[in-house]
Amino acid sequence: MKTFLHILIGFILGVVCTLGVLAVIAFATRANTEEQINVPVSYFDAKTKKGKVHLHTGMPKDSVLLLCGEPDEFRSTTIQGHNMEHAGYQVKSDIICDLEFTFIDGMLTDYSQE
Repeated sequence: MKTFLHILIGFILGVVCTLGVLAVIAFATRANTEEQINVPVSYFDAKTKKGKVHLHTGMPKDSVLLLCGEPDEFRSTTIQGHNMEHAGYQVKSDIICDLEFTFIDGMLTDYSQE
């Protein structure tokens, strides 16, 4: 009978500890997602010096730079704790950037191509 009680108590403590850990993980995940910038995903094609590339908002900055090449102009600022970066490409013109990408916290959020 003692062995059965030990097993039952151990099982109950294990379940309680597991639920407690899952609750802490869920709370930490919820806190992190509230701080992130949510951008609706939109797909687009951009003409670069390397050719036509297919991109989408929410894409990591490293992936965009790998596909498009090194930007001709790059600016970085911090606004309200978020790192905002602008990358500009001179595709058709040698004077102005006619393809621009905006990244917030390393994620593509906006683009413009003239």
